[in-house]
Amino acid sequence: MIKVEPIITEKSNNQSQFKQFTFKVSGDSNKIELAKALQELTGVEVEKIRVLNVRGKERLVGRGRVMTKRKPFKKAIVTFKDTIDLNQLQEKQTNK
Repeated sequence: MIKVEPIITEKSNNQSQFKQFTFKVSGDSNKIELAKALQELTGVEVEKIRVLNVRGKERLVGRGRVMTKRKPFKKAIVTFKDTIDLNQLQEKQTNK
């Protein structure tokens, strides 16, 4: 099972007008597996998928200025044939 969770930002909300939704996905997944998993979860046919590897950024934390690193992850921008409801998608994933 592929881990898929929606990324909700101002930009991703604006993209939803064009039936595009952004998801944080597991790093070992590919486009074909993502399309099958998202179609199974949402029940809507996937038209197009774009995948990006997001590198882990370093940042300063705390008073002692300790450098920590965020984990890298994979992001998928998915275009569906029809619109979907992200609230229903989150409910389905929590029930599984």
